Amino acid sequence: NATKIKLLKDVNESIRISNKDVTIDLNGNAITANDADAIYVAKGASLTINGDGEVIAGKAECASVFNNGTTVL
Repeated sequence: NATKIKLLKDVNESIRISNKDVTIDLNGNAITANDADAIYVAKGASLTINGDGEVIAGKAECASVFNNGTTVL
């Protein structure tokens, strides 16, 4: 059973997904990291991103989604 998250507004922080399945519905919003990867998916975790919106890394050398697990966009 995946954890389901529907954004109701923009999020300004990094998200780490570990040891679980997560589905994020951007719902027209953005996830923006300040100084890191916006979303980090750890080994053994799974992420699905649905809906319109943006995922923005905090710096040029960071990733919007850093994937060590499974990611579906």
